[in-house]
Amino acid sequence: MRWVPLVILLASGPARADEVFDLQAEVDAPVIATSLAIAILPELVVGQLDGPACLRSRCDRRDVPWFDRWAVGRASPLASIISDVLVLAIPVAGLSIDLATERGVAFWQDAAVVFEAYAIDALLVSLTKFAVRRPRPYVYDPARPMDQRGKPGAALSFFSGHASLAFTGATAFAEVFRRRHDGVAVPVVYASGLGLAAVVALCRILAGKHYLSDVLVGAAVGASLGILVPALHDRSAVE
Repeated sequence: MRWVPLVILLASGPARADEVFDLQAEVDAPVIATSLAIAILPELVVGQLDGPACLRSRCDRRDVPWFDRWAVGRASPLASIISDVLVLAIPVAGLSIDLATERGVAFWQDAAVVFEAYAIDALLVSLTKFAVRRPRPYVYDPARPMDQRGKPGAALSFFSGHASLAFTGATAFAEVFRRRHDGVAVPVVYASGLGLAAVVALCRILAGKHYLSDVLVGAAVGASLGILVPALHDRSAVE
């Protein structure tokens, strides 16, 4: 896979030498730090929360909307592993391509913009999960052991953090790449990133961790941030 950044480099042409993004440390650093801090705080107390509320009576799969019901009963360990690997592979691939095609300040600006999008997304995912507390699909599966179904994390289904982070990274990296390069490499970066993100979303369903609506909302939030954050820092739009 080491040849991928080289192919992208050859197809993308020379990078724009001018300043593409407007970043202000006194603004962006607190936004990133605060977002990450608030995103992490709920995770520190998740063990003190109760499990899914429906377990107090009976979790009936008929209570799940029909378009989400097909996720109940699925439990692919391979799909779970694939989603974990790919959600980490997307930023690694994005940074590798950016490092191969950019130099100096340009690389660090691109990385900062993408990292800010990730931080804000992590904040929204965490707050929403703990506010909604939706039971995961496997909670409605009687074949799963009760100790697994009753864990606090079993009530954090909405919305999918894997899907949201995958689409945030794929879209944000593509957007910063688009602003610095022309040519056929731009749609290639966009299509490959979104393709990997879609695989992550599908695997979360096949693993029994999320419903269709979880991953669709996650994808929408992630893609929106991946577009919005680079646009807000776009120097041509700010000036």
